Amino acid sequence: MPRNKILFIEDDASLAKGLIFNIEAEGYLVDHYSSIEEMGDLNLAQYSLLILDRMLPGKSGLSFLKEIRDKKNMLPVLVLSAKGSSEEIVEGLQNGADDYIPKPFNLAILLAKIHSLIRTRRWLQNEVENLNSTNIIEFGGNKIDFEKNQAFNQKGEVLLTYKEIQIMRILLEAEGEVVSREFFLKEVWGIETKIITRTLDNYIVQLRKKFEVNPKKPKHILKVHGQGYRFSKNK
Repeated sequence: MPRNKILFIEDDASLAKGLIFNIEAEGYLVDHYSSIEEMGDLNLAQYSLLILDRMLPGKSGLSFLKEIRDKKNMLPVLVLSAKGSSEEIVEGLQNGADDYIPKPFNLAILLAKIHSLIRTRRWLQNEVENLNSTNIIEFGGNKIDFEKNQAFNQKGEVLLTYKEIQIMRILLEAEGEVVSREFFLKEVWGIETKIITRTLDNYIVQLRKKFEVNPKKPKHILKVHGQGYRFSKNK
């Protein structure tokens, strides 16, 4: 089985060298560049994950991220940055990052997130291969095409990250039933713990902004207190 390839763009040579050693020890292949310009016109389709420094010489990592998302490229992206305030993390996620880790970081957590993002990508690819007639879902003036990884609300097209797509897929497949927080954490993040349930809540907030007419009074993505979340298509 071919090994997953990771594209790593980081201008700190010392950090890059150590991180590449540890990532490749996990069985991945890593292509490293110190700037967007050095990378040139690279074919992103060969990679399973992009690890991207936010502050780079020349074009910034966030500008590059926005560019690839504007081109409908859904390559999973993990942003590393010394910019780690709540506002800066939210900005990174809103511009298309699938995850965001402030520097300095815990290596074990970083490697776990890499495994999770690549596993999520593989899961979604398998789902596409096994799609049936329900690959396009419409509800309340919204539409999600899971085959093309495209979504639309009443105002036009909206961008979904890999984790948002997976969360919506789980909710839609369990329409009318409560999906527990534990199930989301296990299936989307690959963990069996309650330690980061606020992360799930933050993703739900963003999904409501994209698909609810009034996000503060949702009609489709519903919270069941003490249990989890439930999806309703027909309200």
